[in-house]
Formats: sequence, C-alpha cells, structure tokens
Amino acid sequence: MKQKLPKVLLVDDRPENLLALENELEALELEFLKALSGNEALKIAAREDLALILLDVQMPEMDGFETAEILRFDEQTRHIPIIFVTAINREEQYIFKGYELGAVDYLFKPIEPNMLKSKVSVFLELYLQKQQIMEQAKKLEEALKLMTQEMEQAQMTQLSILPQKLPKVPGLQMVTKYVPMTQIGGDFYDVLKFREEKIGIFIADVSGHGVPAALFSFMISGLFRSLAPDLSSPAVLVQTLNDTLHYKIPNNKFITAFYCIYDPDTQSLTYASAGHPPAYIIRSSPSSTKPEIMSLPKTGMLLGPFPGEIAKFEEQTYQLLPGDKLFLYTDGIAEIRNVSREIFGYNRLTEYLSEHCHVPLKELLENVCDHVLEYSEQSEFEDDITLVGLEVTEKD
Repeated sequence: MKQKLPKVLLVDDRPENLLALENELEALELEFLKALSGNEALKIAAREDLALILLDVQMPEMDGFETAEILRFDEQTRHIPIIFVTAINREEQYIFKGYELGAVDYLFKPIEPNMLKSKVSVFLELYLQKQQIMEQAKKLEEALKLMTQEMEQAQMTQLSILPQKLPKVPGLQMVTKYVPMTQIGGDFYDVLKFREEKIGIFIADVSGHGVPAALFSFMISGLFRSLAPDLSSPAVLVQTLNDTLHYKIPNNKFITAFYCIYDPDTQSLTYASAGHPPAYIIRSSPSSTKPEIMSLPKTGMLLGPFPGEIAKFEEQTYQLLPGDKLFLYTDGIAEIRNVSREIFGYNRLTEYLSEHCHVPLKELLENVCDHVLEYSEQSEFEDDITLVGLEVTEKD
C-alpha cells in the first residue's frame, strides 16, 4: 500500500502566489491544497489532516491573523503548525502578534527559495515523526487491548482451577478468600473430599507475580489433583510434588506449600509444610479470656530448588476440638509494608487473630484483609493473597 503524502495548505488571495509556492516546493514529497481566502482555509483545515499551513497575512475580508486565531481556538485544528507569509512590516510587535496567534515561523516576501524549502522541510520532518509516534501508539494500544483480552481469559482459566464449591462435611465449616495482585497470580489453593469424609486442603504460593507465576500454579494444580486421591500422607504428597517440580521449574523459582488432611471422625489434622508461612490453630479456652494461638511449624524445605535426597518432608498431627479454627494464608498478608516500609509481620497477625477470632469465620478472613490494608495505607495488596479458614463445629 502506497504511503499517503503529507498535506500542506497554501493560503493566499492571489492564485499566482499559490502557484509560485507550489513550484518552489515541488521537489519535496508533498500533496498541496490551496485556498484563496481565510474562510476557505478554515473549511479545508477542518476536514483534512494537514502537516503545515503557509498562510498569507494580507488578505481581504479575513486576514491571516484572524484566520490563525480561529484555527488556534478550534480543538481540531490548533495543533497544525502555521508559517506566516508576508511582504510588509518586520517590526517586533507585528511579529510577536503572529507568534501569539499560534505561528511557528515567518517567511518574508520576496521569498528566498532555499529558505522556503528549509523551513517547510523542518516541519515536514516533525509531522512525519509525529505520524510515526501515533502509529506506534496505535499498535501499542491494539497490543494492549489484545493482551488485556488474553489476561482476562487467563484469569478465567485460573479461577476455573480453584474450587468452585467447597465440600460440605458435618462438623466442619470452611471459608476461602483469594485476591490476585494482578489479573492472574501465583497463589493456588484446593480442597478435596476423600473417602470417609476426610478433607484434603492444599495452599501454595509461587515466587514472583503475574503470568510466569500463574503458569506454575496451573502446573501445581494439575499435579496436586492427580496425586492427592492416591496419597493419604501429606508428607508423601509434598515429597512427590518436590521430586517432580525440581526438574521442571527454573533455578530462580520456588514454591511454598501447606497440605493437610482433616478427619472429621477423629477431629484430627495431619499436615506437612514446605517452607510455607506458619499456619495457626486458634483455640478458645473456657478458663481464659484470651484464646490460645498455636503456630504449626514448617516440616520441610521449599518446593523445587532441592532434589529429593536433600529436601525431606515430615508430617505432624494435631487433635482439634469443637470451636477450634485453622487459619491458612500466603505470605502477602504478613509481608505487606506500611508507608515507612515497616513490615506487618507475623507478630501483628497473631495478635490480631487473638483479639478478633470470636467473630464468624468468613467475617474474620475479611477483617484480616481490611486490617492489613489499613496498616499499609494502600488500596491494593502488594502481593497475591489467599486465605483459607476452617472451624470445627459440633455435629448435628
């Protein structure tokens, strides 16, 4: 497709002057438009994409200054550079008036051909550069639109791998909250129901953010779902995940994970933690007004960086009681900073849980997020956020 030539508008009430200007500029690659009056020039400027206007000052009815003033106050035409062409008055006051009305330069008659071509060439080059920038901006806008659409599709895909509905188990309440930092994130959680009403709860956090982290969360999702039904030991499952991921993820990536199995018959919780932030069991004691917060220690290293002979994982079992709450989360909660760059930290988190754990489970998770954001004085989190809460209740 042949590129369109830049358009230059020549304005003069004398046709012979228009022809002379065109002849002098014919060596330049331009398309010339001509107007014999200010009114005609305004009509052409309103409908054409002009690179430059060469505007005669002395014209009947509407002179060049009046024409320029109208062009300057019209949003559609104010950006068009104007070079005044005049045969009279080189006084500073006269020239300044032209600049105040939007002129970028002057040409004085009789026009010296080389000066004419030089000045027009400068503004022609500026116009072409502007067109290139606008074209690049258009391409970037189209690319951004496509990327946004793809991100929205990726977000839908990621949300689809998260539990759409939590399983119902007598004597157990579960609540989750997931807030990706961008449209997609590296956090992942899943809840599966096994034989004998046992529940498997998995939460993981891939280092980094955005698309790269999300891709690994997709991988972990598939691995977990394929392994969990056949592996009754949290430690064995986490070990198997590590052995698989070690050969699949880059050296600069790692994953933290926490996996537990809850048995409603015995009300026991067996878990394995791979470098994940400590989970909390919140227990309200009848003999104390302040609940007990038990931090569940890590039982193994990060997933991914180390091979199986180095990264070993153990599991521990806790006996839960009616009224106990289990609080799981990713590190975006504890590691957020305030305006002084002070980290929120685990101590503030446990203190808040201790003081507010009496509220319903769903409200507790919402309140934790609100409190952390209030501490940071931000409107959004700096990292992906995932919360999973469990509460042991009396069986009907």
